[in-house]
Parts: sequence; C-alpha cells; structure tokens
Amino acid sequence: MSHRFIFKKLQPNPLLRRTKQSSITIKFNEKIQENKSMISVSDPQPTPTQADIEVRTHQIMSGLIARTAQLTNVESLVYKTIGPTPLLLHILKPVRPIATPTPALVFFFGGGWDFGSIEQFLAHALYFRERGFVTILVDYRVKSRHDTGPMESILDAKSSIRWIRAHAETYGIDPHKIIAVGGSSGAHLAVSSILLSHLDEAAEDHHISAKPDTAILLNPPLDLISLAQDHDALAQKFNLQDNDIVRISPIHNVHSVTIPVFILHGTADQQVPFEHSHLFCKKMQEYGNDCQLISLEGYDHGFFNYTLDSLSQFSMSLQKIEDILAAMDYLPS
Repeated sequence: MSHRFIFKKLQPNPLLRRTKQSSITIKFNEKIQENKSMISVSDPQPTPTQADIEVRTHQIMSGLIARTAQLTNVESLVYKTIGPTPLLLHILKPVRPIATPTPALVFFFGGGWDFGSIEQFLAHALYFRERGFVTILVDYRVKSRHDTGPMESILDAKSSIRWIRAHAETYGIDPHKIIAVGGSSGAHLAVSSILLSHLDEAAEDHHISAKPDTAILLNPPLDLISLAQDHDALAQKFNLQDNDIVRISPIHNVHSVTIPVFILHGTADQQVPFEHSHLFCKKMQEYGNDCQLISLEGYDHGFFNYTLDSLSQFSMSLQKIEDILAAMDYLPS
C-alpha cells in the first residue's frame, strides 16, 4: 500500500528573523512546551504541529524506508575516487513537481570519524524530500572501512560539496543554497568545510567553492583539543599530534566568514559538552559571524536519530531544522 503526502506551505516563523544587518537572530519562547515547540501563525494554512510531524514522520519511515530499494528519483553517483575506492553520494530528488532550481540539503553522518552510515540521515532525507528539497546523503572515508582519520573525512566532505555545486544545474539545485547538515562528527565535517580553508584536495578545481551556504550542526564536536585531553583515545586512535588536532579543531580556526551557522545541542550531551557549542558561537560572533545556538534542555547526544523510542525528539529535530530553513527563505515554493 502506497502513501501520498500533502504538505501545506509553511510561512516563515516570526520568531526567526533577519535584522537590518542581515544577521540571523533566533528567539525561542522559553514558555513553549516541548511538544508544541513549533509556533502557529495566523494563516488559513497553519504550520504543522508537533503531533502532525510525528505522525507524518512515522508514516514516511514505515511507508518508505521499508521499500528503500524501490525508491524512485534516487541516483547514486561517484563524487571522488581514492585509488581503487569510489566514494558515493546519493541524490534523492523531490517527488512532487517544484520550481527549479531548489535548495539542497547535504547530510553527513556521525560515528567519530571511525564508523557510521548514510542510513543515519535517511529519515531526514526522506522527510525533506517530501517537502520539496533535493536531499543528498554523502558517504566519506572513516577509519573502520578505509583506515583513515578526521583529515581525510574533512577532505571528502569538501569534495562532495564542490561536486554538488559543479553539477547543480544537472540536478536542479540552486548552487547558492547548499545547506550542510551533520550529526556529531558529521557536524564537525559540515563546519570544517566552512572554516578549514587550509585543508583541500590539491587536484580539484578551487574556482568552485567547497563551502556550503549554510550549516546546521547537531551536537557538534567543536573543541577537539579539549576532547582529546578528555578522551586520550581520540589522539591515539588516529595517531594525531597536538598540531594535527589544532588544525582540525573548529574553535581554534575561527575567522571571519559570511556563512550562517546554526547549532542544535542537547544540554545533557554526555559525549560532547554543551559548553563547547556556547563558547564556539561566542567566538564566532566576536568575529562578526552569524552563529546561533539552540539549546535543547535535557537532550543527550543522539537526539536526532530516528528510533521508535525517541520519535518525539527526532521529530523535534525536523521541526527545528525546518524553522531554520524558513528563516533563511529556503523553503521550496
């Protein structure tokens, strides 16, 4: 039995707005209950409620993920080859007619640069494809499969964004509206593609930018020096020296950029301290950058993962991401 989903057009959330200086300001009402965190607007076609999104999410996942092999409008393409190893990205095209070009959401899975799978963000990709976005799941090198470390993962992330921008016209993508979304170490890759200009593939066309136009980070590791001190295994596992860690630590490489960065971070994160995101955003803002931290009270590290046990937190992550996209005027028409 197939499902048909009809999505009402969202209006930009009035709590997410641009200032006259075009910086992004987010003001969330602290009195909003967790299960009603999406603000309704006075419009004949109201914004979906938390319950609406939970139901829709479960329908999408139960109705589509079970038939992943039969999904239409999906292309798996090689964006880079390392020796005999091809690296793939998977493009999920919108299932309903939309005006092109359209924004693209590019998802980077987590796993500590050691393991992980594109399936982590398949749920998000399916949901936002239904909303009219081109969504892209990127595979990249990790230690368990390729005997590599964070530097190689960063290079692959930047290569994938450059490839997407170079082929944007072919796939109906707006090359100026590429949004990188990552969880945990995948979030580290998303922000590293913005800040770490000293890491790039020498053989690629550097006239084509490898930076996304916006980054949405979910519980990101941003201070790798502190993490390495707290978890010696980080340096030992990847054979990293202090200088190596500084080179790939986002908070130690902040400079002036024009790309907005949004962070969703759980205050109860047991793996990556919430305080790191606070300090990172503060430093970004000191350089005049747009960086907004959205704190999620009591949420742990993997709140954004799709599981039946955490459907409420997962669907909340969809809401928050959609709020950000609305504020950026990225919602497809």
